[in-house]
Amino acid sequence: MDSEFFMYHMMNSFLIQNTYGTQGTETTIAHLPAVKLKALLVPAPPIEEQRAIARLLRTVQQAKEATEKAVAAARQLKQSIMRHLFTYGPVPVEEADRVPLKETDFGAVPEMWKTIPLSDCAVVQTGVAKGRKLDGADAVSVPYLRVANVQDGYLDLSEMKNIDIRRSELSRYSLQPGDVVLTEGGDFDKLGRGFIWNGEVPGCVHQNHVFAVRADRRLLVPEFLAYLTQSPYGKAYFLSVAHKTTNLACINTTKLKAFPTLVPPKNEQKEIAGCLSAVDAKIGREEAKRNALDCLFKSLLHKLMTGKLRVAGEES
Repeated sequence: MDSEFFMYHMMNSFLIQNTYGTQGTETTIAHLPAVKLKALLVPAPPIEEQRAIARLLRTVQQAKEATEKAVAAARQLKQSIMRHLFTYGPVPVEEADRVPLKETDFGAVPEMWKTIPLSDCAVVQTGVAKGRKLDGADAVSVPYLRVANVQDGYLDLSEMKNIDIRRSELSRYSLQPGDVVLTEGGDFDKLGRGFIWNGEVPGCVHQNHVFAVRADRRLLVPEFLAYLTQSPYGKAYFLSVAHKTTNLACINTTKLKAFPTLVPPKNEQKEIAGCLSAVDAKIGREEAKRNALDCLFKSLLHKLMTGKLRVAGEES
């Protein structure tokens, strides 16, 4: 038995297929005693085929791990670029020391940038609460954006749920393309997390734990505002005004409306948003590649370990 082949067999059996699920012993915690482990039947193709299977799976696994490192590096790059852009503006690194800066409570920013309360350059829309008693004759079921859908710098729309609201409330709670959606609470490092809504799900509303911020486009580019809330400047503000418990923090509408919003000239806003969008696209490509490799690995693992797919050993 090739040890690496055996490791992949056990990975498939326990983590994916649950082949030996009935062999365990359950008290408060399921476990597999040594005597039962020794009695398990294990497939034993020719040793050269075992080694070929292990090599193939190792190759895919290594490619996936390399892609995960690329994703992490791209995310790190985004943080570095964001720190530069929201400190010096869209200027080359070598010209940063020529940019006049002013100090704020949340870090240095370009001296020429305006700072105004969010309420003066955007509308903050609160969401619909769950569990309300409605008049059935006037109620409609619509998709709604939950906290679980709103991640730090992107939206996860893989699972959308519906909520019942009054027909007359649709315009009040509906999301519009360009809205910046932000969560009211979460872990300290994810406080005020969110991104931009581009109308991906027609007729969608948002829950009361998610704010929808509608920028005044005469002053603010929505994509710039979305990145500003993700930036070290935005995170520092939200953390400074949040109500904190042991592990969580949250902000209310009043604190969000008071957010001292940086307002550079619109051409600079567009340049900053475009630069960060390009980095996000890079991250998205790497994540798609990682997910594809993950699916490939699981599929190969199952087919190779069940004999549905055979590979020849080196001698063949």
